[in-house]
Amino acid sequence: MLSKISKRTIWIIFISLLIITVSGDFFIHRHSNFGIDGYFGFPALFGFLCCIFLIILSKILGLFLKRQDNYYDE
Repeated sequence: MLSKISKRTIWIIFISLLIITVSGDFFIHRHSNFGIDGYFGFPALFGFLCCIFLIILSKILGLFLKRQDNYYDE
C-alpha cells in the first residue's frame, strides 16, 4: 500500500497536470469543427467524461462476464 507521502505526491502531480491541460486553452488557438469543441476546457472535460464512461461500461461488462470463485474447481 502506498504511504501517505506518496499518495499526496501523486495527487499533486494529477492536479498539476489538470491545471496544465486546462490552462493550455489560454495559449493555443483551436479551430472548432463541431461548435461544442470550441468551448474553454473542452478537451479536459471530454477526456474526464470518457474516462467515467469507460469505468461504468467496464463495471457493467464485469457483471455479465464474471465467473464464480470456484469456477476452476469444478
